[in-house]
Amino acid sequence: MLYLFLISSLSVVSFAKPLYTVDAEYRYANQVREQSYSTNDDNNYGDRPFQSLLMSSIWDLGQTAKAVYLWDAQLQYYDLIQTSIASLGVAQRTLLPGYKRTRYMAIDYTDFDQKTFMQLVLGQHGELFGMPSHTHITLPFGNTQLGPASTLAAMPGIEQMISIRYGYYSVDLSGLYYSRKDASDSVSAVGMTLVYNFSQFLETGLGYQFYSGFGSDNTSGALFYARVPIVFTPDYRKTRLGQSLDSVRRPLGALVQSLN
Repeated sequence: MLYLFLISSLSVVSFAKPLYTVDAEYRYANQVREQSYSTNDDNNYGDRPFQSLLMSSIWDLGQTAKAVYLWDAQLQYYDLIQTSIASLGVAQRTLLPGYKRTRYMAIDYTDFDQKTFMQLVLGQHGELFGMPSHTHITLPFGNTQLGPASTLAAMPGIEQMISIRYGYYSVDLSGLYYSRKDASDSVSAVGMTLVYNFSQFLETGLGYQFYSGFGSDNTSGALFYARVPIVFTPDYRKTRLGQSLDSVRRPLGALVQSLN
Protein backbone atom coordinates (compact mmCIF):
# COMPACT_ATOMS: atom_id res chain seq x y z
CA MET A 1 0.00 0.00 0.00
CA LEU A 2 2.82 2.41 0.85
CA TYR A 3 4.47 1.80 -2.53
CA LEU A 4 1.20 2.46 -4.37
CA PHE A 5 0.83 5.70 -2.43
CA LEU A 6 4.34 6.78 -3.41
CA ILE A 7 3.68 6.00 -7.07
CA SER A 8 0.40 7.93 -7.09
CA SER A 9 2.06 10.88 -5.33
CA LEU A 10 4.77 11.11 -7.97
CA SER A 11 2.22 11.13 -10.78
CA VAL A 12 0.80 14.49 -9.65
CA VAL A 13 4.17 16.28 -9.78
CA SER A 14 3.62 18.65 -12.69
CA PHE A 15 7.25 18.84 -13.76
CA ALA A 16 7.92 15.10 -13.73
CA LYS A 17 8.51 13.52 -17.14
CA PRO A 18 7.38 10.04 -18.24
CA LEU A 19 8.72 6.94 -16.53
CA TYR A 20 12.09 5.94 -17.98
CA THR A 21 13.10 2.68 -16.31
CA VAL A 22 11.77 -0.23 -14.32
CA ASP A 23 14.31 -2.87 -13.24
CA ALA A 24 13.72 -6.17 -11.44
CA GLU A 25 16.30 -7.92 -9.29
CA TYR A 26 16.19 -11.37 -7.70
CA ARG A 27 18.36 -11.78 -4.60
CA TYR A 28 19.30 -14.83 -2.54
CA ALA A 29 21.42 -13.91 0.46
CA ASN A 30 22.25 -14.39 4.12
CA GLN A 31 24.50 -11.38 4.60
CA VAL A 32 24.40 -8.71 7.29
CA ARG A 33 20.91 -7.27 6.65
CA GLU A 34 19.35 -10.69 6.28
CA GLN A 35 21.11 -11.78 9.47
CA SER A 36 19.75 -8.76 11.34
CA TYR A 37 16.21 -9.76 10.30
CA SER A 38 16.79 -13.46 10.95
CA THR A 39 18.21 -12.97 14.44
CA ASN A 40 15.44 -10.59 15.51
CA ASP A 41 12.50 -12.33 13.84
CA ASP A 42 9.98 -14.03 16.13
CA ASN A 43 10.98 -17.37 14.57
CA ASN A 44 14.78 -16.78 14.48
CA TYR A 45 15.84 -18.44 11.22
CA GLY A 46 19.54 -18.70 12.13
CA ASP A 47 21.83 -18.20 9.12
CA ARG A 48 19.28 -19.40 6.55
CA PRO A 49 19.46 -17.49 3.21
CA PHE A 50 16.43 -15.43 2.23
CA GLN A 51 14.97 -14.85 -1.22
CA SER A 52 13.82 -11.35 -2.09
CA LEU A 53 12.58 -9.44 -5.11
CA LEU A 54 13.68 -5.85 -5.68
CA MET A 55 11.84 -3.52 -8.07
CA SER A 56 13.36 -0.14 -8.87
CA SER A 57 12.15 2.68 -11.08
CA ILE A 58 13.27 6.16 -11.98
CA TRP A 59 11.80 9.35 -13.49
CA ASP A 60 13.53 12.28 -15.18
CA LEU A 61 12.61 15.25 -13.00
CA GLY A 62 14.48 17.87 -14.98
CA GLN A 63 17.85 18.88 -16.43
CA THR A 64 20.24 21.78 -16.29
CA ALA A 65 23.33 22.50 -18.35
CA LYS A 66 25.43 20.40 -15.96
CA ALA A 67 23.19 17.81 -14.29
CA VAL A 68 20.04 15.73 -14.45
CA TYR A 69 17.64 15.48 -11.49
CA LEU A 70 15.74 12.25 -10.83
CA TRP A 71 12.92 10.79 -8.75
CA ASP A 72 13.81 7.30 -7.58
CA ALA A 73 11.44 4.70 -6.08
CA GLN A 74 12.35 1.18 -4.93
CA LEU A 75 10.52 -1.73 -3.32
CA GLN A 76 11.99 -4.94 -1.88
CA TYR A 77 10.06 -7.89 -0.48
CA TYR A 78 11.32 -10.90 1.54
CA ASP A 79 8.75 -13.67 1.21
CA LEU A 80 9.86 -16.00 4.06
CA ILE A 81 9.83 -13.30 6.74
CA GLN A 82 7.08 -11.22 5.07
CA THR A 83 9.17 -8.08 5.22
CA SER A 84 8.64 -5.12 2.87
CA ILE A 85 10.96 -2.18 2.26
CA ALA A 86 9.84 0.92 0.35
CA SER A 87 12.15 3.79 -0.53
CA LEU A 88 11.54 7.11 -2.24
CA GLY A 89 14.39 9.47 -3.10
CA VAL A 90 15.77 12.24 -5.26
CA ALA A 91 19.13 12.24 -6.99
CA GLN A 92 21.40 14.66 -8.80
CA ARG A 93 23.56 13.04 -11.47
CA THR A 94 26.39 15.11 -12.94
CA LEU A 95 28.67 14.10 -15.82
CA LEU A 96 31.21 16.65 -17.02
CA PRO A 97 34.71 16.19 -18.44
CA GLY A 98 36.80 14.82 -15.58
CA TYR A 99 33.89 14.93 -13.15
CA LYS A 100 31.20 12.28 -12.66
CA ARG A 101 29.08 12.07 -9.51
CA THR A 102 25.63 11.09 -8.24
CA ARG A 103 24.27 12.46 -4.97
CA TYR A 104 21.04 11.15 -3.46
CA MET A 105 18.72 11.54 -0.50
CA ALA A 106 15.89 9.12 0.31
CA ILE A 107 13.44 7.97 2.96
CA ASP A 108 13.30 4.23 3.71
CA TYR A 109 10.27 2.54 5.28
CA THR A 110 10.83 -1.01 6.60
CA ASP A 111 7.94 -3.23 7.66
CA PHE A 112 9.73 -6.11 9.40
CA ASP A 113 7.82 -8.84 11.24
CA GLN A 114 4.89 -6.42 11.86
CA LYS A 115 7.32 -3.79 13.18
CA THR A 116 8.01 -0.56 11.34
CA PHE A 117 11.25 1.42 11.05
CA MET A 118 12.01 4.62 9.15
CA GLN A 119 15.29 6.23 8.20
CA LEU A 120 16.82 9.03 6.18
CA VAL A 121 19.59 7.92 3.83
CA LEU A 122 22.24 10.09 2.18
CA GLY A 123 24.87 9.02 -0.27
CA GLN A 124 26.96 9.60 -3.31
CA HIS A 125 28.52 7.69 -6.19
CA GLY A 126 31.81 9.15 -7.39
CA GLU A 127 35.47 8.22 -7.52
CA LEU A 128 38.01 7.38 -4.82
CA PHE A 129 41.66 6.78 -5.72
CA GLY A 130 40.56 6.81 -9.37
CA MET A 131 38.06 3.96 -8.87
CA PRO A 132 34.25 4.03 -8.74
CA SER A 133 33.16 4.65 -5.15
CA HIS A 134 29.86 4.59 -3.26
CA THR A 135 29.31 6.10 0.21
CA HIS A 136 25.99 5.46 1.99
CA ILE A 137 24.91 6.98 5.35
CA THR A 138 21.84 5.83 7.30
CA LEU A 139 20.08 8.04 9.91
CA PRO A 140 17.07 6.31 11.55
CA PHE A 141 14.22 8.24 13.16
CA GLY A 142 10.96 7.30 14.86
CA ASN A 143 10.04 4.92 17.65
CA THR A 144 11.69 1.70 18.75
CA GLN A 145 9.70 -1.53 18.44
CA LEU A 146 9.06 -4.38 20.87
CA GLY A 147 10.57 -7.65 19.64
CA PRO A 148 10.15 -11.24 20.86
CA ALA A 149 12.80 -10.94 23.59
CA SER A 150 13.93 -7.30 23.57
CA THR A 151 13.30 -3.84 22.18
CA LEU A 152 14.44 -3.39 18.57
CA ALA A 153 15.74 -0.30 16.81
CA ALA A 154 17.13 0.67 13.42
CA MET A 155 20.86 1.39 13.58
CA PRO A 156 22.62 4.49 12.22
CA GLY A 157 25.71 3.73 10.21
CA ILE A 158 27.91 4.16 7.17
CA GLU A 159 28.76 1.89 4.25
CA GLN A 160 31.58 2.29 1.74
CA MET A 161 32.20 0.42 -1.51
CA ILE A 162 34.98 0.64 -4.09
CA SER A 163 34.75 -1.09 -7.49
CA ILE A 164 37.58 -2.45 -9.58
CA ARG A 165 36.43 -2.80 -13.20
CA TYR A 166 37.84 -4.77 -16.08
CA GLY A 167 35.74 -5.03 -19.23
CA TYR A 168 32.40 -6.62 -18.43
CA TYR A 169 33.59 -7.64 -14.96
CA SER A 170 33.90 -5.70 -11.74
CA VAL A 171 34.90 -6.57 -8.18
CA ASP A 172 33.07 -4.61 -5.48
CA LEU A 173 34.94 -4.30 -2.17
CA SER A 174 32.72 -3.10 0.67
CA GLY A 175 32.73 -2.35 4.37
CA LEU A 176 30.14 -1.09 6.84
CA TYR A 177 29.85 -0.01 10.45
CA TYR A 178 26.61 0.55 12.40
CA SER A 179 26.50 1.64 16.01
CA ARG A 180 24.05 2.94 18.61
CA LYS A 181 24.94 3.67 22.23
CA ASP A 182 22.04 1.70 23.71
CA ALA A 183 22.33 -1.25 21.27
CA SER A 184 23.49 -4.63 22.47
CA ASP A 185 26.32 -4.70 19.88
CA SER A 186 27.76 -2.62 17.10
CA VAL A 187 27.65 -4.23 13.67
CA SER A 188 30.55 -4.30 11.21
CA ALA A 189 31.20 -6.19 7.99
CA VAL A 190 33.60 -6.51 5.06
CA GLY A 191 32.77 -8.22 1.80
CA MET A 192 33.52 -8.75 -1.86
CA THR A 193 31.15 -9.22 -4.82
CA LEU A 194 32.09 -10.34 -8.33
CA VAL A 195 29.78 -8.66 -10.87
CA TYR A 196 29.37 -9.62 -14.53
CA ASN A 197 27.37 -7.70 -17.13
CA PHE A 198 26.28 -10.17 -19.80
CA SER A 199 24.77 -7.27 -21.74
CA GLN A 200 22.68 -4.20 -21.01
CA PHE A 201 19.82 -6.66 -20.41
CA LEU A 202 21.35 -8.76 -17.61
CA GLU A 203 23.68 -8.21 -14.67
CA THR A 204 24.63 -10.91 -12.16
CA GLY A 205 26.62 -10.84 -8.94
CA LEU A 206 28.11 -13.39 -6.56
CA GLY A 207 29.47 -12.22 -3.22
CA TYR A 208 30.69 -13.20 0.22
CA GLN A 209 30.73 -11.16 3.43
CA PHE A 210 32.16 -11.47 6.94
CA TYR A 211 30.30 -9.69 9.74
CA SER A 212 30.06 -9.39 13.51
CA GLY A 213 27.60 -8.00 16.03
CA PHE A 214 24.73 -10.46 16.46
CA GLY A 215 26.01 -12.53 19.39
CA SER A 216 25.90 -15.86 17.56
CA ASP A 217 28.11 -18.28 15.67
CA ASN A 218 26.91 -16.86 12.34
CA THR A 219 29.77 -14.68 11.12
CA SER A 220 29.59 -14.83 7.32
CA GLY A 221 27.12 -15.02 4.46
CA ALA A 222 26.83 -15.25 0.69
CA LEU A 223 24.90 -13.33 -1.97
CA PHE A 224 23.63 -14.10 -5.46
CA TYR A 225 21.63 -11.62 -7.54
CA ALA A 226 20.40 -11.22 -11.11
CA ARG A 227 19.08 -7.91 -12.43
CA VAL A 228 17.11 -7.27 -15.66
CA PRO A 229 15.27 -4.25 -17.11
CA ILE A 230 11.49 -4.56 -17.37
CA VAL A 231 10.97 -1.31 -19.31
CA PHE A 232 13.59 -0.86 -22.01
CA THR A 233 14.14 1.42 -24.99
CA PRO A 234 17.40 1.68 -27.01
CA ASP A 235 18.50 4.96 -25.39
CA TYR A 236 16.68 4.75 -22.07
CA ARG A 237 19.88 4.74 -20.02
CA LYS A 238 21.18 8.09 -21.28
CA THR A 239 20.02 11.70 -21.17
CA ARG A 240 21.04 14.36 -23.68
CA LEU A 241 24.00 15.14 -21.39
CA GLY A 242 25.09 11.50 -21.29
CA GLN A 243 24.14 10.80 -17.67
CA SER A 244 22.91 7.32 -16.85
CA LEU A 245 19.22 6.91 -16.07
CA ASP A 246 19.80 3.64 -14.22
CA SER A 247 18.10 3.42 -10.86
CA VAL A 248 20.27 4.53 -7.95
CA ARG A 249 21.91 1.44 -6.47
CA ARG A 250 21.89 1.69 -2.70
CA PRO A 251 21.49 -0.60 0.34
CA LEU A 252 17.80 -0.79 1.21
CA GLY A 253 16.10 -1.20 4.55
CA ALA A 254 16.87 -0.73 8.20
CA LEU A 255 19.62 -2.72 9.85
CA VAL A 256 17.80 -3.92 12.99
CA GLN A 257 19.48 -4.56 16.35
CA SER A 258 18.28 -5.32 19.87
CA LEU A 259 18.78 -2.74 22.63
CA ASN A 260 20.28 -3.25 26.08
